[in-house]
Amino acid sequence: MAGIFDSLYTAYSGLQTSQIAVNVTSNNISNAQNPDYTRQRATIQAKTPFWTTPGDIGTGSEVLNVTRIHDEFVYKRFTSASMQQEFTDFEETTLTEVSKYFPDIAGNGVSKYIQNYFDAWQNYANNPSDSKLAIAVAEHSQNLANIVKDTRERVSRLQNSLNDRMKPIVDEINRLAKEISEINQKISMHEANGLNKANDLRDERDKREIALSKLLNVTVSKDGVKTDMLVDPNVADGTQQYVVQVGGYPLVDGSSYHPIILRADNNSSSQQFNSIYFEYQDYTQIDISAKITGGRLGAILDLRGTGIDSSGMPTSGKLQDYIDRLDTFSRGFIENMNNAYAASADTEFRSNKVNALGTEPLSFLPLNIKNGSFDVVVYDNSGNVAARRTINVDIYTDTLNSIAAKINAAQDDNGDGNATNDLNSFFNASFVSGTQGEFDLFQTAAASGKGYKIAIEDSSTSPSNFAGALGLGRLFDGTSGANFTLSQKFIDDPSLIHSYAKPVLGDNSVANKILQLQYDKLEFKMRDGSININTISGFYSDTATRVAADTETAKLNNDASKAVYNAVSEEMSAISKVSTDEEMVSLIKFQSGYSASAKVVTTLDQMMNTLLGIKQ
Repeated sequence: MAGIFDSLYTAYSGLQTSQIAVNVTSNNISNAQNPDYTRQRATIQAKTPFWTTPGDIGTGSEVLNVTRIHDEFVYKRFTSASMQQEFTDFEETTLTEVSKYFPDIAGNGVSKYIQNYFDAWQNYANNPSDSKLAIAVAEHSQNLANIVKDTRERVSRLQNSLNDRMKPIVDEINRLAKEISEINQKISMHEANGLNKANDLRDERDKREIALSKLLNVTVSKDGVKTDMLVDPNVADGTQQYVVQVGGYPLVDGSSYHPIILRADNNSSSQQFNSIYFEYQDYTQIDISAKITGGRLGAILDLRGTGIDSSGMPTSGKLQDYIDRLDTFSRGFIENMNNAYAASADTEFRSNKVNALGTEPLSFLPLNIKNGSFDVVVYDNSGNVAARRTINVDIYTDTLNSIAAKINAAQDDNGDGNATNDLNSFFNASFVSGTQGEFDLFQTAAASGKGYKIAIEDSSTSPSNFAGALGLGRLFDGTSGANFTLSQKFIDDPSLIHSYAKPVLGDNSVANKILQLQYDKLEFKMRDGSININTISGFYSDTATRVAADTETAKLNNDASKAVYNAVSEEMSAISKVSTDEEMVSLIKFQSGYSASAKVVTTLDQMMNTLLGIKQ
C-alpha cells in the first residue's frame, strides 16, 4: 500500500507536470508574433498506479511529450499556394511593365506611327512633285522604325534582366537546400530514441521549405505522416524520411543535398543565356529548365524562355514571343515595302548582303523568295519603257546565278529583231558569292551615261518577292526589329525618295502601290515557319492585343491565387499559430493545478508534523 512519502511524490509529480505545462504555454506566448513558430502542447497522462485491493491508487501525472500542432495536409496546400502566388505575382508585375511598352490603346504606340507613315505617303501621292513631302516620308519612316526598334529593345532588356536575376535565386535555392539537409541531420539525431520531438528544428525546416517553394516548384515527400488524436485532431506530421524533388530530381535527400547548377550559354547576340542543370554523381548534367514551372524562378523561365535553339535564340517564353512577333512584323513590313519600292526606277540596284554560293537552290537560302515571277523594266530618260522582261522563279531549281543568267540572256524582248534595245543591252546582273555576297543590277558600258534606269515590278497575280527578299532598290534596311531602319542613302538625302515608277515628275504610281499595302492582306512568316495572313496594322494590333490579354490574364490569375493563399493561410493560422487568449486560459488552468499540487504538499507536511508529534 502506498505510504505518505508516495503521496508526497504524487503531489510532486503534479507540481512538475504543471511547471512543464506552464513552460510550454509561456513559450507559446513568447512566440505569438513569430510567423514561423508552430504552437506546442504538452500531453499530460496519469502515471502507472499502484495495483491494490480494493482498487488502484494513482501515483500522479507525467508529461508524455511536447507536440507541435501541425497539420501536414494543410501545410502542403499552403506551400503550394505560396508557390503559385509568388509565380502569378511576379508575372503580373512583369507583364504590367511590358504593357507600358505597347501604349496603343492610349494612341501613342506603334499603331499611331504606322498611320502617320501611310498619311505621309498619301500626302506625297497627292503632290508627287513636291520634294518637301519626300522629307516628311523619310521622317515618318524613320520614326516608325525607331519606335519598333525601341519597343523591341525594351522588351529585350527586360528579358536580359530576368536572365541576370536567375543567379541569386539559384544561389538562394542551394543555400536553403543545404540548410534543410543540415537540419534533417539534427532532427534525426534528436529524435533517434523515438520519444523526443524536435519541434523547433521542424519549424526551422518548414520555414526554409516555404521559402524554397516561393522560389520554384518543389515536391516534398515525408514517409509515414502520422496523426495524434490524443493530442489534437489537427496534428499530422511527417517522420524521419524527407525528400525534396525538382522535376523528379532530388534536391534534398534526408541529410544530403544536390545543388542545382546555373550554366550560361551564348545566344545569337553573344549574350549569356542561363539554363538550370541537375548534376549526377558522375558529373553528368541534364537541363531541367523546362521542368521548373512554379515560384519566382518558374515565372522568370515562363517569361524569358526555357532554352535556346540551334541558332542561339530562346525557344519559348512570353517575352520572346513578343520579340519574335515584333521581328516578324519588321521583316514583313520591310520586305513588302522594299518589294513595292523596287518598282521605282533607279540607275542601279544592289542587294543586301547574302551568305550564299550562288549555286544552291533558292529554297536553301534564308530568304522569303516564292515561286512566281517579276518584270525587269528599263526606262529611258523620258520615262518611256525601253525594255521589259519577265523572269520566272522556281525556288527549287533556280539559283541566284541562274536568275542573273536569265536577266543577262540575249533575247528579243521587244520582238523587233533589234539586238541593241533588249534588257541585256542596257543592264546586266551578277552575284558575287560569299558570306558578304551581293546581287547587283548595273548599267552596261553601252548604256552608261545615257540616262537609262531600271525597276523591278513583281507580278500582281504570282508575286515572287524577289526584290523584297534581297533588298533590291530597297527603301528600308534591316532583317528584324533590332536593326529596322530607313535605308542610309535616304537618311542622308531624303529627297531621293520618289513617288514614281517611271522617272518623270508627276508620276505617283509607286506611292499608290505603297498606300495599297495598308489595306492588303500580306503574308507574315513566323519564326516557326507558319504563315500569318493579315494587314500591316492588323498584325501589329494582334501583337499589342496579345500583350494586353496576357497582362489581364496574369492579373486575374494573381487575384485568384491571392484568394487561395489567404484562405489557406488563415486555415493554417487557425491550426498552428498562437492564440494569446487561448494560451492565457491555459496558463490560468496550469497555474491553478500548480497551486493545488502545492496545497497537497502543504497538507502532507502537516500530516507528517502530526505523526512526528504523536511519536514525541
